[in-house]
Amino acid sequence: MRPDLFSEAGSRSVSRTTLIIALGVLVIVGLGLRVTGLSSEGLSDDELNKLMAVNDYRQHGLTSANSEHPLLMKGSLTISVIAAEKWNQTGLVVSHPELNIPVESALRLPNAIGGALIAVLLYLVTAELFGAEAGLIAAALWTFDPLIIGFNRIVKEDTFLVFFFLLANFFWLRGQRVAESQPHRNPEPFYWATAAAYGQVSPRETT
Repeated sequence: MRPDLFSEAGSRSVSRTTLIIALGVLVIVGLGLRVTGLSSEGLSDDELNKLMAVNDYRQHGLTSANSEHPLLMKGSLTISVIAAEKWNQTGLVVSHPELNIPVESALRLPNAIGGALIAVLLYLVTAELFGAEAGLIAAALWTFDPLIIGFNRIVKEDTFLVFFFLLANFFWLRGQRVAESQPHRNPEPFYWATAAAYGQVSPRETT
C-alpha cells in the first residue's frame, strides 16, 4: 500500500451531524422493514433445527446440538428467545396481548437487527475507500434492497457472515490508513481486531 492512496481516502464533505442522522434514519427504517410481519410465515426446516438447538442449550448448556452451524449465532438466538419469553410474561403484555412476541419473531430478530446494522458497516468500508457520499449511497442501497431484506428476515448464516466480513475489512482498512499515513500511531490493535472479525467469518463459510 502507498501513503498517497490513503491521504485523501475517507475524507468527508458531509458534516458529522448529517452523517449520524442519515445513518440513524437508514438503520431505523431498515430495521422496520426487516421486523414488520416477521412472524407472518412459519419456521422453515432449517430454522426449526436452530430452535431445537436453542431449546437444547437452555436445558443442557452448550452442547453439540445443530453443530454444523456457528455457535455465536445460536447463542444470539437463545438470548433473543429467552428475552422474548420474559417480555411476554410482563404485566403489560398480559393486559395487551397484541404486544406478544411470537417465537418466530424472537428467533429471527437477531438477523433482522444485524441486517439493519450492516448499513453502518457498509458505509464505513465504502467511505474509507471512496468517500462519504458513496458510503451513504451504498448504505441506502443495502437498506432498501428487497432481496437483502428477505435474507435478513430468515435465520440464515449469510447475514452474520456479511456483518463480520465487513467489520474485518473496516478494521483492516483503518489499520492500513494508520500504518501508511500516521506513523506516530500503532496499527497493531486494528490488525488484531481484523483477525478477531475474520475468526467469526471462517466458521460461517464452512457451514
